[in-house]
Amino acid sequence: DYISPSVERLRGYSVEEVMNQKLEEAVSPESFASIQQAMAEALREVSTGKIPTVKSLRIEQPHKNGSMVWTEVNALLVLNEQEKPFRFIGTTRDISDRLKAEAEIEKLAFYDPLTSLANRRLLLDRLEQAILFAKRTGLFSGLIYLDLDKF
Repeated sequence: DYISPSVERLRGYSVEEVMNQKLEEAVSPESFASIQQAMAEALREVSTGKIPTVKSLRIEQPHKNGSMVWTEVNALLVLNEQEKPFRFIGTTRDISDRLKAEAEIEKLAFYDPLTSLANRRLLLDRLEQAILFAKRTGLFSGLIYLDLDKF
């Protein structure tokens, strides 16, 4: 087993500390469920004769200082010489800055930067969601429109 020393920069734990952590201690409970699902899917694919493919997940991991770090994990199920599942290998990288940038881009797309009020794009998005919800559930929706002059 190998863990890169860069884990200390990423999560604050030494390689030895990470080696002694159980998987459920190294990720958030929600991320643990996602990992279990991805692992089960990989095992299911191999059992049907498919070649293992890389699974990519967004995982929230605890930092030694108590904060949480968002990471992207790319993992692959490795088979042994008998073509049976052997182990998972993968890489992890910090995507916290990327997620902050994505959130800022989404905010700029849906809200006016000067007033922080919702813009037309957000109105149309929410209106479309309400229409789809009404079609799916059979419930009615309504829209009230106010035109405020010289606002």
